[in-house]
Amino acid sequence: EAVDRILEECSHSVRVMNLPLQVVLQDFMEQGHLASHIRACRTVFGDRREVLLNALQASLRSDFKISAPPLGLLAQVWFPESVSDVAVKVEAARRNTIVSAMTVHAILPYRSGLLLGFAPYSPSAISRAVAELSESISAQTIGA
Repeated sequence: EAVDRILEECSHSVRVMNLPLQVVLQDFMEQGHLASHIRACRTVFGDRREVLLNALQASLRSDFKISAPPLGLLAQVWFPESVSDVAVKVEAARRNTIVSAMTVHAILPYRSGLLLGFAPYSPSAISRAVAELSESISAQTIGA
């Protein structure tokens, strides 16, 4: 009876499998195209990460801490206690720059900061966004 149940379940999954797509994907991988694509992405994303970090370091005060692991597609900016990440997020959105406030995602009280993605953006778009973000932070930290 268990074998019959397993065969029944397998028959459902086989019906939704796209065999031609699997064959093409196998060829793509065997010919080294996936590895080549991943290497190219590492270079592109590494360059974009560097642009983001350089722009942030140039435009933020020293009491803002920047963190970006060497691998990954996100960077964090940690704020001083006097700065609200939610207020900065709202001001940045008003300027058409989308960021993610850390405290919005926290279950317990959490340090204020932003999570910044950079993978899909050109270096020039990243530089413009950091300039807008810097203005958004300045608007929230006057006198802080």
